[in-house]
Amino acid sequence: MKNGIPNVYWSFRSAWSATHLVMLAILTIWLAGWLLQDSRGEQMFNDGSAWVEDLSSQLASWVPFPWDA
Repeated sequence: MKNGIPNVYWSFRSAWSATHLVMLAILTIWLAGWLLQDSRGEQMFNDGSAWVEDLSSQLASWVPFPWDA
């Protein structure tokens, strides 16, 4: 017993945490490999960047700035 909690709980919690860390590591490695393959990550970044810049310019055109008058 640790702090009034049975040892089985701590064993299960440690095993569950380790399992999740392993799954997260595998998913991260797979995602990094997928993004690096055929420049997918660069293409997605460029597309997202262009979308954000377009949105920014659209919003800026709707807001009148005092120095543009």
